[in-house]
Amino acid sequence: MKYLKKMLSGYFMAFILYLFAFQTAWAQGDSKDQVNSVKVGYFTQELGLNTQEAEKFWPVYFEYQDKKAALRRSGSGPIEIQEQELKLSKEYDQMFRTILPSAKVDKLYEAEKAFRQKLIDEVKDRKSQGRD
Repeated sequence: MKYLKKMLSGYFMAFILYLFAFQTAWAQGDSKDQVNSVKVGYFTQELGLNTQEAEKFWPVYFEYQDKKAALRRSGSGPIEIQEQELKLSKEYDQMFRTILPSAKVDKLYEAEKAFRQKLIDEVKDRKSQGRD
């Protein structure tokens, strides 16, 4: 029981640190690097990545993100972009599963949605604070 309490308090402290880092990154501006550094911490915690997994995963993940961004800037039509993104997602899903266990890859997609929602909520909060 003590071990469980200690473990949970550790996760709670890590979560608080990530929230603080998230707030700090937004307070300093919308820099892609700042958001990515918060994302790395958040995903690493959520997926439970160890050092070896993180060293292999992050370069591939950021390559994937860069390719997705390039597709969106390509000037292609929305349907064509969606088709190309699906193809890219399938390709990188296979790569992720060679680096990480399948359960962690599945958690990745959940963490991406949760992180995106946190960003949206943060922007909404900042806008509402600016109007008050």
